[in-house]
Amino acid sequence: MRDFFRHNFWQKFFSLFLAVLIWFTVKAELSLGRGLGFDDVRQTFERVPVAVLRPLGSGDRFTIDPPQVMVTISGDAAIVKTVTRDILEVYVNMVESEAVAGMPRRVRVRAPSSVQVSVYPEEVRVRRLPESGRP
Repeated sequence: MRDFFRHNFWQKFFSLFLAVLIWFTVKAELSLGRGLGFDDVRQTFERVPVAVLRPLGSGDRFTIDPPQVMVTISGDAAIVKTVTRDILEVYVNMVESEAVAGMPRRVRVRAPSSVQVSVYPEEVRVRRLPESGRP
């Protein structure tokens, strides 16, 4: 029995120390009400239309391919349940100086700051429509 405690003593001691440290960390997180992230939920919005953010006063018209994307949000259940399709702002920024029509552009989503957002596809192709008889 004595060899049981003496054999690999420092490895056993370190393992016990780590276990106690993890236990205290979990207990502190739970007591602060933060939880461990197990109550996070995910919600997916399919076929969300993508808008084009263009320079002010610009009469340019664009087509987007694909015109709709899938947006998935995840986070605290109480917040995710309040998010609706109308709250999400999904757009492509054509205001940036290096924005070139025809090139793939990253889709951006404005959502509540406390949720994680993912978009599929992440990029869309934006093309400028030719002017058709504008004065």
